[in-house]
Amino acid sequence: MVITDERWYSDIADAIRTLNACDEHYAPSQMADAILSLPIRANINYFADYLAESAPSMRYLIGNSATQITNPMSMNATLEYVMYPRVSLISDYAFYYCSSLSTARFPRCVTVGRSAFYRCSALSVIDLAACVTVSDYAFAYCSSLKAVSLPSCETVGSSAFYACPSLELVSMPRCVSVYQFAFAMCSTITSVYLPECRVISNRAFSRCDALSSVLLEACETVGQYAFQSCSSLSTVTLPMCRTLSDMAFYGCVSLTRLDLTGVESVPNLYSSTVFYSTPIGGYGGYGSVYVKAAMYDAFLADPVWAMLSNRIAIA
Repeated sequence: MVITDERWYSDIADAIRTLNACDEHYAPSQMADAILSLPIRANINYFADYLAESAPSMRYLIGNSATQITNPMSMNATLEYVMYPRVSLISDYAFYYCSSLSTARFPRCVTVGRSAFYRCSALSVIDLAACVTVSDYAFAYCSSLKAVSLPSCETVGSSAFYACPSLELVSMPRCVSVYQFAFAMCSTITSVYLPECRVISNRAFSRCDALSSVLLEACETVGQYAFQSCSSLSTVTLPMCRTLSDMAFYGCVSLTRLDLTGVESVPNLYSSTVFYSTPIGGYGGYGSVYVKAAMYDAFLADPVWAMLSNRIAIA
């Protein structure tokens, strides 16, 4: 931990002496080493509590031995860097509205709580290599976040990355569920890597204006308005698709190719409104749904898909 305001030196020194049961003198330059050398048996979380309550001008928070965050730092306007190597849970609202926080490193964190980093407008670096669950609104309105790589993440909650206007790249190779509005209004996303994702929920990628192509190798269900108004989206590949919900691609004015060549049964199509205001639906150009030859007749025999018979083509 780095203390940036000398008004807190004497109180921190008293805390160290208490936990070490000694009467040592600690100079300001010795504070960090003294804290990090505390025995494991000491209640290291005491410092997290103390700093949260008493050091509003703190810029850096490093909890090398802490296993939990006992006192959230929400609304701290000066905190810039936080690292907790052993913490497994970031509690709800833990860093809510920390407007100067630019770096957050939690390499062993499994769960990021609801609104944990909500409106951390300076946040640009996150280290969450072990994270399995990103809860609702966890990173909503993080306007400086450009890339998200979560190699262990399985679930992305509702509005988890809502309105992150600088976000360009998303990589979550183990993610199976993306909930509603998860990446909605992320206008600069260009690349999404979700090879294991089975469910894209309602409005999950609504108004992602820069997204031009999507490959969802394991996706079975695309929710209502899932890609609404993704104006650059031209190609979507869904080899395992089973359900396309109402208005799934509404307003995708560049969508000219839906590749379903991998499907072994005809997906459930809510209605032709799935492609409302798209070239596949007859708006502003011509688009096609591509299927393999062995499935072509089955698509035409389906009463809903038959409404798009002139748009179904053999790849």
